[in-house]
Amino acid sequence: MKLMNPFSANAVSSAAHRFRSLPWLEPGAIGLTVVLALLSFIVVCPIYLLLISGLQVEAGSSAAGFSFAAWRAAFSEPGIAKAFLNTLVVTGLVQGISIPIAILIAWVIARTDMPGGRFAELLFWVTFFIPTLAVTSGWILVWDPKFGLANQLIMHTGLFDGAPFSIYSLGGIVFTHLTSLSISTKVMMMAPAFRNLDANLEEAARMSGAGALSTLFRIVVPASTPMVCVASLMSLIRSFESFEVELVLGTPFRFSVYSTKIYSLIYQTPVNYAGATALSMLILVTILPLVILQHWVSQRRQFTTLTGRYKPTLFTLGKWRWPVAIAVFLVAGFATILPLTFLLMGSVMNLYGHLEIERVWSLRHWSVVLGDPGFLKALKNTLMLGFATMAVSVVAYSLIAYVIARTNYFLRWAFDLVTWLPFMIPGIVLSLGYMFFSLHSSLTQYFYGTKFLLVVILALTVMTFSVQMLKSTFLQLGADLEEAGRVNGGSFWFTLRHILLPLMLPATAVVAVMVFGSVSRQVGSIVLLTTGESEPLSIRQL
Repeated sequence: MKLMNPFSANAVSSAAHRFRSLPWLEPGAIGLTVVLALLSFIVVCPIYLLLISGLQVEAGSSAAGFSFAAWRAAFSEPGIAKAFLNTLVVTGLVQGISIPIAILIAWVIARTDMPGGRFAELLFWVTFFIPTLAVTSGWILVWDPKFGLANQLIMHTGLFDGAPFSIYSLGGIVFTHLTSLSISTKVMMMAPAFRNLDANLEEAARMSGAGALSTLFRIVVPASTPMVCVASLMSLIRSFESFEVELVLGTPFRFSVYSTKIYSLIYQTPVNYAGATALSMLILVTILPLVILQHWVSQRRQFTTLTGRYKPTLFTLGKWRWPVAIAVFLVAGFATILPLTFLLMGSVMNLYGHLEIERVWSLRHWSVVLGDPGFLKALKNTLMLGFATMAVSVVAYSLIAYVIARTNYFLRWAFDLVTWLPFMIPGIVLSLGYMFFSLHSSLTQYFYGTKFLLVVILALTVMTFSVQMLKSTFLQLGADLEEAGRVNGGSFWFTLRHILLPLMLPATAVVAVMVFGSVSRQVGSIVLLTTGESEPLSIRQL
């Protein structure tokens, strides 16, 4: 008997009719269209206002209407071509190193009997809560050429006359990115997807003579393509938009990237919002084809790996269990334990990084922070915004992800595209667009600076990874699981609650953690929208 390839186009068409059908005149489809229109308006309107403000002729000019003068000036900025090239170099190095490492670690944690796998995964989760600037400060304390602890220790051996390493270098920038979010975020996203893979696929490959690595890259990764693509694409976009590490570590040796040019236009005198918008639009235009390609890849084949016949067998590492565990914990340690240790050490120093002074240690910095009357208020705002955004995001984006992945709604591609848009604009520029949007009418002016508006904006900033991760997980679930619930008389909501959501729980937990972590460290998207009554800790620290 001829077996059907579960990843073939024929398998997709044979399973497609089992998804919920939503003809465009049905009430459900009409309701979804209204939701899509409202979501599109909220997402696109700030971008539209940014474009209009960037094209308007300056007040007092003899010309009228619109002009591309600000755009031409922005792309004529000295060093812009070099900065774009530097961005490509940093992005290529970071992604080229982090993607294969993250895939290997996620597979080891999720698909093997490595000892301490759950704890290692927890360490990568902790990394997501550590602000990038905090990680950067920790590594400066270690690798600064003047007072870095590691450099001083190495020089005391007499092998080097000067500091052998410098954090203020291209290598230092790449190293800091790798130990902050580049690896840990991918591991967080990929591990649940790998965990949902049916062990029968791997066993079939091994029976055919394939080794562990061959099975990983020829079976596991292709079967988890939607999640691997989403994690890689999101990390690629963030590499284009990242500026904190490059601004701190690149300035001493005059190394700038594309995002630092955008930052300099916003904070120069006079402010050049139009130029920053112009440079940001280039990122959107560059990334948009990749987003469309990602949607095409995720929809052209079936990626069902979790069905009623799911078999959760782990791969036995044998004699490699402990060597592999040590390697994984070393990476997790560099991403979590070491930067946290040096960050805490720096926080109790009288003078950051200087061990040669008479009184090295002091708690005065903690006394100043804890004695600040605004600290507890900012902490309360952070918790309130974090939990509110998490609740809204998990519920709303689970439904949107279901529509994209599990229905035949004719505009599901538009939902997918709209959810990517906020992620493709640098946060500080998008914050400017939301400020224009909130001050555009008397109705929205009322909400400016309120926690309600901040929750809406923060929910939009986390929409991309929330929807895409949940969508990728829905694509892994077999349609037979829903059919079983409906055959037994269960309604759509009953099936969703009692069958799909329990299976989605690991991915939902990761999304909830990432939403709360992202909100607690968010600066760029809300920096222009907060007031003294609503500012969280991330803004307070500025």
